[in-house]
Amino acid sequence: MLDKEICDFMKEIELQHEQIYLVGGYVRDQFLSVQTFDLDMATSMPIKQVETLLNRLAIPITYRNEKFGTIKVNIKDQPVEITQFRFEHEYVDYRKPSRIEPISSHQLDSRRRDFTVNSLYMDRNERIDDFHGGLDDLQARTLKTVRCPHVVFKEDALRLIRFYRLMAQLDFKAEKNTLSAAKRNIELIHHLSLIQRRDEMIKLLSSHNFLKIYKSNQGEIQCIFDQANLSVKRLHPKMTWQEKLVVIYKPEKLRDLVNAWQLSKSEKNYILLLSQMYYDYQVESLESMAVDHGPTAWLLFMEFMVKYTPNFKEKKQFLMMKEKNKNPLVLAVRSKDLKSINIPANKRNQFLNYAWFSVFWNGTDNTKETLIEKIKEVQK
Repeated sequence: MLDKEICDFMKEIELQHEQIYLVGGYVRDQFLSVQTFDLDMATSMPIKQVETLLNRLAIPITYRNEKFGTIKVNIKDQPVEITQFRFEHEYVDYRKPSRIEPISSHQLDSRRRDFTVNSLYMDRNERIDDFHGGLDDLQARTLKTVRCPHVVFKEDALRLIRFYRLMAQLDFKAEKNTLSAAKRNIELIHHLSLIQRRDEMIKLLSSHNFLKIYKSNQGEIQCIFDQANLSVKRLHPKMTWQEKLVVIYKPEKLRDLVNAWQLSKSEKNYILLLSQMYYDYQVESLESMAVDHGPTAWLLFMEFMVKYTPNFKEKKQFLMMKEKNKNPLVLAVRSKDLKSINIPANKRNQFLNYAWFSVFWNGTDNTKETLIEKIKEVQK
C-alpha cells in the first residue's frame, strides 16, 4: 500500500492533467512482496513544471540532472526519483544516451527500459500497465530484455552486471536469448569505470544467491570481478559483501578497487585491514600477526576465521582462550615499564602486543614481573 503522502503528490500532478506512474524496481518488488527502499516515478509533466510544483508543495529537491530530465526528492523521508517520459537517442560510451527527447506516451517511454519486469507502470490506485509481458515474466520468475538483448546490453553495459545481479537477488532464471546475449557481450563492462560498476557489483556480492549464480555463470562473474580468486571453497553464503571482497582479492588489487570505489574511510580501513591479515595468515604465525596488528585487529580476524572457515585449525584453542578471557584483558605491564628497561618508544607498542598475545594465547601469567622477563627474553 502506497503512503498517503506519495499518493497525494501523484494526485497533484494528475490535477494538472498530466500522467504519473511508479516504475521499475518498486513495482516489480511489490508484486514479489520484496521490501523496496527507493521509488522511481515517470511523468508526462515537463520537468521544469514538476520543479515548480515541488516548490509549491515545499518538497525540497536533493538532486537535479537537466540533461536527462531527472530530479530526486524525499517525500516523508522516502527517496523518490522523478523522470519525464522520454525517447533516448543513440547511446555513447556504453552507458548514456547522446541526448533525450521528451515525449507524452508512457508506452513509448517503456521501450527504453532494460528488462520486462522493470517496465511495469503503476498508477496511484495500483493499476498496472504492462506493455512487454512483464507480469507474465514475473509469474514465471524469468529475466528478459524489453528489446533485442544485444542492443540493450550494447547501449548500456551496466545492464550486464544488473542482469546477473537481479538473477542472484531475485532467484530468477534467464530467458534463453537474453542469457546468450549476456555471455557474448560481457566484456563490454570493461568500457565502464570501476566507480560506474560499484553499486551493481556490491549488490551482486550482497545477493543471497550469489554463489548459485556464480556456479552456473563462472566465466561471466569472473569477468565482472576482474582478477578475483572466486573460489567457492573460500566464499560463505553468510558473508557480507565486504567480507567476500577480502577473500576473493589480493590486498594490492583490493586496495586499488576500494580506492576507485570511493568508499568511506572507516569502511575502506576495515576491508583493507582484514584483507591484509587474511593473507598474512598464509605466511605468518598468529604471534607475528598479533605483534604487527595489535589485539583488536587480531581478535577481529580470528572471529572472522572461526565464523567462516570450517577447518580452521586454531578454532578450538581460540574459543577456549576466549572463554577464559571473557572480560577485556588488561595487561599488568605498561609503556612506562618498557621505558625503564630501555625499549625504544617506537618499539613499545609491538612489545606490548607481544605481551598481550603471550597472556591471551599462551596463558602466561599476567603479572608485571613475568611479562617484563618475557619481554627481556625477546629483546635479546
